[in-house]
Amino acid sequence: MGLVNLTNGHFELPGSLVLSPTATLPDFEAAFGKGAFQARWKDNYSGFEEHFLASPIYIGDEKYLFTFFFKYRKLVTTHFHVEQMNAAMENISEEETYTYYRSWLDREVGKQRVFPWGFCDLRFDPKSMFGYIELNYDVN
Repeated sequence: MGLVNLTNGHFELPGSLVLSPTATLPDFEAAFGKGAFQARWKDNYSGFEEHFLASPIYIGDEKYLFTFFFKYRKLVTTHFHVEQMNAAMENISEEETYTYYRSWLDREVGKQRVFPWGFCDLRFDPKSMFGYIELNYDVN
């Protein structure tokens, strides 16, 4: 299909990092360095952490912004969106956002959204009018 390997859930980013159900926080720190890979919040009680990339990643002609969620230092969820869509949010409707990301999902993932390793689907926050793709690994 496209960027996501539907058999195992691997998403190959330019360079050497592969998002997968076995990816860990140290993998990301080694791949991006402390300056580019930044922590947003950490909950010591639940083990959840949110990190983001300070700069977009180019995949083809599009710039993607990524946020990563870890539980006990293991990747569980990735949110990403196309930077151009983020910049256009003030002038774009909810329907246009859905259409864009559904088209992206159909092209890169196909019509199926749930897999043995987890799921990949569109998320939309109507309050902020912000849409993104969620890649979620069904980990224990």
